[in-house]
Amino acid sequence: MSHNVSTSDFRPPSPSEMTPGVAVVGNYNIDLVMAHLAEMPAWGTESIVQHMEPRTAGAAGYSSMTLARLGARPLCLGNVGDDAYGRQIREDLRAHGADVQGLLAMPAVQTSVDVALVRRDGQRAFVSYTGHLDLLTDDAVLAAEASSPHMARARYVLLTGYFLLPALGYRATSSLFRHWKSQGLSVCLDTGWDPAGWPQSTRDEILSLLKWVDIFLPNEDEGRALTGESDPVAIAQTLASHGPPVVALKLGGDGSLVWTSGTVHREKGFTVDVFDTTGAGDSFNAGMIYGLLQGWPWPRVLRFANAVGAIVVSRQTDRHPDIASVEHLLQQQGV
Repeated sequence: MSHNVSTSDFRPPSPSEMTPGVAVVGNYNIDLVMAHLAEMPAWGTESIVQHMEPRTAGAAGYSSMTLARLGARPLCLGNVGDDAYGRQIREDLRAHGADVQGLLAMPAVQTSVDVALVRRDGQRAFVSYTGHLDLLTDDAVLAAEASSPHMARARYVLLTGYFLLPALGYRATSSLFRHWKSQGLSVCLDTGWDPAGWPQSTRDEILSLLKWVDIFLPNEDEGRALTGESDPVAIAQTLASHGPPVVALKLGGDGSLVWTSGTVHREKGFTVDVFDTTGAGDSFNAGMIYGLLQGWPWPRVLRFANAVGAIVVSRQTDRHPDIASVEHLLQQQGV
């Protein structure tokens, strides 16, 4: 199989061009984590867990927390509710080093909460209340951007949690993508999993959005659903044929690969004891963008991002690693 892959004008910034670097747009919410369940409780029954934590989360939250802990100082763009959970999100992000001037509180609106049920092997299921995310329109995103004074210095914008942002959809998202590209930003997209099961209309919608995307960041299951392919290289190659110069495919414990300019770069994963896989892919995204901001070559970028994701899934607390922790894992496993 062969495809013509557009390389457009994408390029990672050089170290001399480094700035605050990246704006993260999407679902900032609270995860109410319940771990570890042996099995899902049946209706009318009760299960007891030994770990509970209200955690600043959402795909955008996890990516921003990880970028901040790595020292990248992300610009958080979006909204939260005007309540205690909304204040927790802003304070947690600020404490980690993120810029939250573009994370706006919505008056008289409750913050979105996901109840995350974590199985003993680290796998999870969610029950979500969308709350403030129902009001994240393209106008709200632009208002958040206008409230972030450092936006002009960003090089990347990451839109994540697409299927949990019902007020956006194709029209508003494509408008935002065109706006960001007109500002010289490289557009990164991670849709997440479609809770409706990827009907053909959704597949067509996402594939059409890719013509405005510079870096597409699906996991293997999402890529398989979008393309019908089973081989990771074929998945990435097929997705690239729809426009993005870079497709970064997350392969879970098997690591990750990047397809760009007709070349595949693939790096293996890391062996860790898994506590909770929540946020693994979002943290990988953060690690990859951080590596690109450093001007690293793709093999080093992928190794670093794989290590970041591995640390996140292995930790019960203090989940977002700093540079020293990532470098320690890389050295420990001889990478």
